[in-house]
Amino acid sequence: MESLIRRRLADNENLCALLADFGGDTAIFYQKAPADTDSPETLYPQIIFTTDKYADATRGTAGILNVDIITSQLTTPPEEIERLVRDTLEGIFFRPQAGEIFSLKWQRTDVFTEPASERTPLIIGATMVFEIYEWPSAETSEPDPVQALNEWAGMVDDFVIIGATEFEELYEPTAERPVIYFDVQRLKVVEQNNSAAWLDVTITLHVFAPNVRSRRAWLTILNQRLLMTRAVRLADGTPMRLLDAEYLTAASEIQGQIKYVFSYALPRKVPYAHTLMNHGVDFSKELRWQDKR
Repeated sequence: MESLIRRRLADNENLCALLADFGGDTAIFYQKAPADTDSPETLYPQIIFTTDKYADATRGTAGILNVDIITSQLTTPPEEIERLVRDTLEGIFFRPQAGEIFSLKWQRTDVFTEPASERTPLIIGATMVFEIYEWPSAETSEPDPVQALNEWAGMVDDFVIIGATEFEELYEPTAERPVIYFDVQRLKVVEQNNSAAWLDVTITLHVFAPNVRSRRAWLTILNQRLLMTRAVRLADGTPMRLLDAEYLTAASEIQGQIKYVFSYALPRKVPYAHTLMNHGVDFSKELRWQDKR
């Protein structure tokens, strides 16, 4: 995670042009900057970032990313660097070699200053706080409602579907190709009989796009097409029928903007027969006996 974040920042030429040079590399550091021997004027601006992860009951892992932008009164003001950092990191989906796909959402920026001394000029800085969200694949074992919806969405349009679409180390959603994510919120047994167990599953749809207009457009398209679909087929061919749909206009893409309730059955694999039918009756013999009479 940390290496992908640094690489993303270092690949922004406009950002790097504003930062100091440290041993032939851009002054972007994880946790702390190395000890310096240069004059204070050549140390800034620099970026120091840290990550703090914690368990999340829904997605497994989440966390906080802190990005400190440290400049001086003699160099570029932190506001200009802050804008570039935010544009570079927010809304991007990162795919590390080890670990889950994650994204960053800007939360706030706090400005700070440190008094000048004989050796260093006045230090001006800004601390940016990003929320880290992991997006593990929600697919489980067949027959799986999320897997069925992922396959259905892949037939609707060319989306990047988390858990189904392969991409490189990072992907930035576009208005033409957004990112979507289906996630199970609730699974409830509503009926059991001799042939099947009937389940109601609540699934949220998350749509990530560059702006509100494109996000709402894709939400409307997906919602209307799903409402017009008679049934979404599970891997075993069982139909999954839509019972309810609620478009949560005030919800963010992190929470999920549309909530669906589907109904489907798990057919019992063991054949069932009533105890009176344990012995078969050959009706052809009965008919032949009646003909002889």
